[in-house]
Amino acid sequence: QPLDKSRFISVASHYLDSPIQNARINISQPIYSQIVNLLKHSCQNEKDLKTLRDHPIIIRHGDHVIAQDTTLADLPTSRNVFLNTELSHEGFSKHYHVLRFHTPDSESVAKFNSWVGKQRDLHGDVDVWHDAIPGRMGDVRVKKYISGHDSGLHHEVFVDCLQKALDSSLISSEVSNRFANPSSNIYHSHFHNYDEINNFLDQKILEFRSVPGILADIIDIGTSYENRPVRGIRIRGAGSQDDRNRPAILWTGGMHAREWIGTSSMTYFLDKILNGYSTDKKLQYLINNLDFHIIPLLNPDGYEYTRINRTWRKTRSKHPQIAPFIGVDPNRNFESHWAESQQQSHPQSDDYCGPFAGSEKIVQNLSNYMKSQPNINGFIDWHSYGQYIIFPYAFKKERASDYDDLLSIANSQNRAMNSVNGRNYRVGSIAETLYSCSGSVVDWAYDKQHVKFSLCVELPGMGKGMQGFMIPPDHITEVGDEAFTGGLDFARNVLYDALKHKPIPIRSFAYPRNDICGLHPQSSNT
Repeated sequence: QPLDKSRFISVASHYLDSPIQNARINISQPIYSQIVNLLKHSCQNEKDLKTLRDHPIIIRHGDHVIAQDTTLADLPTSRNVFLNTELSHEGFSKHYHVLRFHTPDSESVAKFNSWVGKQRDLHGDVDVWHDAIPGRMGDVRVKKYISGHDSGLHHEVFVDCLQKALDSSLISSEVSNRFANPSSNIYHSHFHNYDEINNFLDQKILEFRSVPGILADIIDIGTSYENRPVRGIRIRGAGSQDDRNRPAILWTGGMHAREWIGTSSMTYFLDKILNGYSTDKKLQYLINNLDFHIIPLLNPDGYEYTRINRTWRKTRSKHPQIAPFIGVDPNRNFESHWAESQQQSHPQSDDYCGPFAGSEKIVQNLSNYMKSQPNINGFIDWHSYGQYIIFPYAFKKERASDYDDLLSIANSQNRAMNSVNGRNYRVGSIAETLYSCSGSVVDWAYDKQHVKFSLCVELPGMGKGMQGFMIPPDHITEVGDEAFTGGLDFARNVLYDALKHKPIPIRSFAYPRNDICGLHPQSSNT
C-alpha cells in the first residue's frame, strides 16, 4: 500500500520524544511496532523535548528518503496520538500529573477548551479526564513541565504524580493472592483482574444456590475481541415464574477500561444481595418481583490492558481501516445516531466511534443480549468519574418524551445516594448536563429497545484523595455502599412503574410514596 506520510508523522511525533542524536527510521509494516521498538522512553522535561526537536532526523521508506536534514519541530503534529501508546506505566506515568481547572461559567469553559487545544498542538500528549462544564471543573493529564499558568484560569494540581496514583491502586501478585478468595471478607479491599473476577462469579453462583428463596444463573453474553468471555449473574426469587413478562433491570460496569470503580461496584452489589437477602424484607420483595441482571465487566480486553497502560479507555480491537491505531470507544459505537459528532471520527481519539456502527464485539454482545431480554424495564450503565446521574438524550439537547419520569427517578436515586456519604450528584439529560455525544448505549437502549428508564451513573472520583480514575482501593466499599443504595432505589421505582403504580406492600423504603417516579416529577436541584 502507498505510504500515508501524514499518518506516519502523526504516530512518529509521539514516539520521537526522547533525546537522541540522530534518528534513522526505516518505515515498513508494521510501522507502529518499529517505532515502539526504537523509542521506548518518554521525555522527562521541556529541555529534553527542545533538544529532540532541534536534532536532525531522517525518515525513510525502504530505500526511499522521505525527509532528511529536518527536525521534528518542522513536521506537523497530530492531536491525541498519545492515546495509542504501547509504553508500560513504568517510566511513563511518573512524568505526568493531572491539572484541575475551575470553570464557573461558559466563558471559562471556552478558555479551558482553547487551552487544551493549544497544548495538543504544541505537545500532542494531552488527555482530558473530565470535560469542563459551567459551574464545575475540567481535569487534564499532561506532562509535568506543563503548568497551566498560561490558561488564564484558576487551577491546581489534582493528581501530583500519575505513577504514585497508579501504584496505590495496584498491589504485588504475592499480596494479591491474599485478596483473591471470593469468600474473603477483604475481597472488596482490592481491585481485581479479569481472571479473579471470573472466579468470583463462579464462587458467587455456588453461594447464591445455597440461599433459600433465590435462584441465580450465570449470564454469558459472548466473547471479546481477544476471546475473553463476558459474563455476569442473573438473580430472581425462587418463587417467581421464569417468564418473559416478568420485569427486570440490567446493571453493567466496565464499559470504559480505566473506570475500575464501576466494575468493583458491580461485584460488591452481588455480595450485598447475597448477604442481605435473608434478613432484608425490602430486598426480598425486590428480588421476588424483579429479575436482576448484573454484568460487572463489559470490556475485559481494555480492562486487562489497563494493567499496562492505566489510563486506557477503549477496546483493544484492530481494524484495517484505522491501522496502526487500536481500539474504539464502545460507548460511541452503538447504532443510535452513530458518528454524528465529527470529534468522534478520528481513530486516534479517545472517544473514537469506530469504522462502523456495532464494529465492537462488546457492543454486539450487549445489544444481542438486551434484544433477547425484552422484559428489561430499567438499565444503568455504571461509569466514573464525576458524580452524575444522567439519561437520554446524549445526541441532542431536545428532551426525551419520558423526560419528567426520568428526571424523577434520577432525583430519587440522587437523594438515596446522598443519604450514605453526603455526596450530591448532578441530574439531567446527558446533552444538557454534561456534553453531547452520539452512539451511546443509553440512547440506544431508550430508542431502539424502548427501555424507559435508561441511565448512566458516573461514580465519584473528584473528592480529596480520590484521584479521578485512579481511585484508591480503600474507597471501594464506601462508593459501593453509596451506589448500591441508589441502585435499590432505582429498582424500587422501576418496579413501581412496571406495576402501573400499584402500591408496593413494603412501605419502609427510603422516601415517601409521592417521590416515586411518575408522581409529582420535580426539577433538578443539583
